[in-house]
Amino acid sequence: MLFHFYKHIVSRFTRTKPSNIALLVTEHCNARCVMCNIWKDGFSAGVELSVDNYDKLLGNPLFKDIVNVMLSGGEALLRKDIEKIISIALMRLPHLKRITIATNGLNTELINSKMLEIASIVNSFNGNVQLISQVSFDALTETHDQIRAPGASIKVRNTIDKLLDLRKVYPFYKISAGCVIQPLNVDEAEDVFDYLKLNNIESIFTVVCLDKHYYGNNDSDKLHFDGDKKNKLKEVLKKIENKETNIGKKFLYSQFRSMLEGGTNNRGCPALSDTITINPSGDVIPCLNSGGKKIGNVLSENVHDIWFSADTNKICRTIIDERCPECMFACGVGYFNALKFAIRTIGGRFLV
Repeated sequence: MLFHFYKHIVSRFTRTKPSNIALLVTEHCNARCVMCNIWKDGFSAGVELSVDNYDKLLGNPLFKDIVNVMLSGGEALLRKDIEKIISIALMRLPHLKRITIATNGLNTELINSKMLEIASIVNSFNGNVQLISQVSFDALTETHDQIRAPGASIKVRNTIDKLLDLRKVYPFYKISAGCVIQPLNVDEAEDVFDYLKLNNIESIFTVVCLDKHYYGNNDSDKLHFDGDKKNKLKEVLKKIENKETNIGKKFLYSQFRSMLEGGTNNRGCPALSDTITINPSGDVIPCLNSGGKKIGNVLSENVHDIWFSADTNKICRTIIDERCPECMFACGVGYFNALKFAIRTIGGRFLV
């Protein structure tokens, strides 16, 4: 913890090796989410890094400080070789502490089978790495079907039930859930929070992001919050913030509310400085809100050189100036920003 706090300080003045890596391992997806068109358009034209590519990539000295690996897509568990990729991460990353696999939860049998095998692999290494399934869960009702796919609400509940059984077997395994708040489910988001808390499942709530380059959803009218829906969104975020106990998440939800009131992003997001994101074809993306910018490709360039290049630093500065102020992506919050929020929050209790 102290080491990464130190890294956070140093990264304000000079570029350091990343602590987090997000691997978007496939564009294939069995969901048809109303807020995401990755399944339709794809961003790698069907080309995906091979297991050998990942082995070479993760063996690069750039990644010796990696503690968090996030695997996503598309639907990451649709990759037939996902277990091999995870084995490589366990072998190649000496300081790895956490592996998070994002899933839409729609194919219960496949997900349960894959997670059983992955948990066994993690356990066979040393069991000191935390394994997390992050399940998409937007509503308890058929609203989830409208958002993700027909029958999604029942399928996701079935998947969570199976994963809860797996949690009983392996103490290092956790379940979390991600809810994307949008006009369709804004009236039900608080119910999702309560359900997850009751079942001891960690949660993260985000506000739907309109983005031309990553999600390809910027021209969808049904995703815009107007009038009463916007007021309801601010109300729901406040309620979830009050119920949440994690100070970083409380800060995140407070920031969302502030931005909806006309404020700018002040989260101190570590995405540009401490997280490297690589898409299925090997393109290195500065962050998900980079406006389609890419800083290199790991198949043709050394990833260490890409990360520390002058062009990368220039592109990141441009993103900070032009895109960060209005960014609603929930990629993280900075230590100092969350600490200041915590001090204000605690101080406010004594001043009331």
